[in-house]
Amino acid sequence: MIEAVNAIGPTNGKRELEVVLEDTDGASESTVRTRILHSPHEGILIRPEGYGDKFSSDIDGWPVMIELYEGEIRVLIWGDIRQDDTTEIISLEDARIDQREDDES
Repeated sequence: MIEAVNAIGPTNGKRELEVVLEDTDGASESTVRTRILHSPHEGILIRPEGYGDKFSSDIDGWPVMIELYEGEIRVLIWGDIRQDDTTEIISLEDARIDQREDDES
């Protein structure tokens, strides 16, 4: 759940948004400030406060990116700050609406 939204951008063609994520388990009151950046030549970048990637400073890392690559929407995750490369690249091609199969009952 998103608690609050604060539009920060646009700057240099980039648009940035800050949100506060609330814990979804219902038992915890944990929250994490999260920045979402739209960069025209990179995609959508997501940075929860306190998270990053190996080569960025503590305030510049973006461990999640959504990109359009060769016509395919992909989610890239840097899930281990000690690794150089992404730990996951997930294609959303099979999540396209035209891929849905009708249930046969």
